[in-house]
Amino acid sequence: MANSRGSLMLGVILCDQCDKVLEEVDTEKVIIYYNRCDECAASIKFDESGVKGNEIELD
Repeated sequence: MANSRGSLMLGVILCDQCDKVLEEVDTEKVIIYYNRCDECAASIKFDESGVKGNEIELD
């Protein structure tokens, strides 16, 4: 029986908002990276622009 060595992906990139797995990466040890998925990035841009556009000045 021959031993085969497969690629073991110990690193993972997670969305920092929804914890969706974005990608697995080959690293020497277990590492978790954070980024933002397209859906969360789009919703945050929408929220920021919506807040700025809807500001009301109070006297």
